Amino acid sequence: MKKFLFTMALLFSAFMTANAQLAIEQPKTIFDNLYVGASVGAATPLQLSEILPLNTFAEVRVGKEITATYAVEVNARVMFGSHASHDGRFSMHQWVRGTNLGVNGTVNFNNLFGRFDGTRDKFEVLGVVGLGWAHAFNNEFYGNDKNALSVKTAVEGRYNFNDALALTLQPSIVWGNHGTDGFKFNSNRAQLGVAVGVVYHFKNANGTHNFKVYDIAAMNDETNRLRGALEECEGRAPQIVEKVVEKEVPTEVVKYIIVGNTTVSFEKGKAELSSDAKEALDKIPTDLTVKIEGTASPEGSKAFNQKLSQERADVVKNYLTDKGMKVASAEGLGVPNNASQRVAIIKIVE
Repeated sequence: MKKFLFTMALLFSAFMTANAQLAIEQPKTIFDNLYVGASVGAATPLQLSEILPLNTFAEVRVGKEITATYAVEVNARVMFGSHASHDGRFSMHQWVRGTNLGVNGTVNFNNLFGRFDGTRDKFEVLGVVGLGWAHAFNNEFYGNDKNALSVKTAVEGRYNFNDALALTLQPSIVWGNHGTDGFKFNSNRAQLGVAVGVVYHFKNANGTHNFKVYDIAAMNDETNRLRGALEECEGRAPQIVEKVVEKEVPTEVVKYIIVGNTTVSFEKGKAELSSDAKEALDKIPTDLTVKIEGTASPEGSKAFNQKLSQERADVVKNYLTDKGMKVASAEGLGVPNNASQRVAIIKIVE
């Protein structure tokens, strides 16, 4: 028994360590992670003694994902059929026979029992449960409208075309339809239904249709690599290298001063050169040819980071060009490898 408990403790520790390497970005606005859905379906009394005629219905929902696993939604169903058991018969004298408005909670079983990596699985399974308020128009048993508490339980399968759009299939049971003696989980007071529909997730402030995940381990490794490269550049002394250039008449020796790559930093969200950055750029010999790579940190959308990194590369290019240096290229790299960096790297072209 002790060995079993020890083994389970090791497995749990390994699981927590692995998941600790990922960080899920918190929503930036209250409008993040919103979705809407619409579906149509058919239902019949749960006891299945008389399945036909089927009760057709249509419904819409608006929801918000609180986390990658849990969400809350408001669901409105309009019922067109009149087939119900006991005293829950709907009116036969009008097109819309009843309505049901509810608030549901959902749980994504894929993310509950699996590792969320920032993208939706191609096929997902969700559980749904919630409270509602059902209304029957001109209930035949009572001779007037009838209201009652309802409870919805359902399982939903989703086929995700992408992170934004999904096709849904939802078998459900709506309990407690219009009883005379209060709410009961009874097959005589419930409707079994199946609905087919679509769900659309709106785009968030982070530029995606989902929660954004960062690999902390990879970001730390890249940050440490860049710090090491910067320290190596700062500590590297200029080297004198003799290069033989052959000409038609005599051979002459030309000397070049070769320095390590130079890296300059920028303030968050800006592309202006600081005095320290200009001082570092002034140390580069003007007779060299260089290429420039601008980067940005992960905050903000992909488009914004790409534009910012290009602006940083361009401002360094303009500064060096004004000094008479030849710049082979100036390229914005956006956010390479999700590393947290706000720098421009000046590399010597061999």
